[in-house]
Amino acid sequence: MSDLNMLLATALVGTSRASLPVHAGTPLADALNRVKGDGAESTLLARAALAGLAARAGQRPLPLAPPPDPA
Repeated sequence: MSDLNMLLATALVGTSRASLPVHAGTPLADALNRVKGDGAESTLLARAALAGLAARAGQRPLPLAPPPDPA
């Protein structure tokens, strides 16, 4: 399971019912485990932001829409 999917599963269940996942075996695992917030919820959101940013990094932008017809 990817880091982002593990965080999503924890968010869906809730931090009061599930503990924060310990990330291992991925290139991003060390950085995610070092992220700490004021509480479980803020830590989860900060880790999700980092994992989302890492997932989007390096992707090519979507093609632009064609320009509108001249007036």
